[in-house]
Amino acid sequence: MTERTDARRDPQAERAAFPFPARFPANLDIKVGVIVHDAEAYATRRGQIKVTFRIRTPRSPSQPPKFDREGRPLPWDFFQVVAYGERWLSVLPRLTRGRKVMVVGWTQSRDLPDGRVAVETVAEQIFVSDSGFLEPSPEPPEASFRPPQEE
Repeated sequence: MTERTDARRDPQAERAAFPFPARFPANLDIKVGVIVHDAEAYATRRGQIKVTFRIRTPRSPSQPPKFDREGRPLPWDFFQVVAYGERWLSVLPRLTRGRKVMVVGWTQSRDLPDGRVAVETVAEQIFVSDSGFLEPSPEPPEASFRPPQEE
């Protein structure tokens, strides 16, 4: 019998050539900013707890200018942050307007019924500043974040 060569690629060989660990998430999002409005928590249709809040981050001088409706320059960018799970209820009282936070997670976009697209940061960790230092959020369960698997 002759051995047949298969044209398919070996996924292990491709992963070995990748310059950083395969478990490193490619969609990593880290933002440091100030909370604009107090965080709100509610249950989703599936009964999961969802905490939402908005943060503002200073714009870099190298970015093109942005203007408000009256034509004034905006020195800030605003981002929606969402966090899923009951563990965020213990942090909710500290997620108030004016607090400095660092959010670590990933970016997701979703289509809204009216045709717009919502872009938000899904938080895996939230560090909240009470006294100038950023303090970590509660430890997530091991299975909360799973990087996308390549097929």
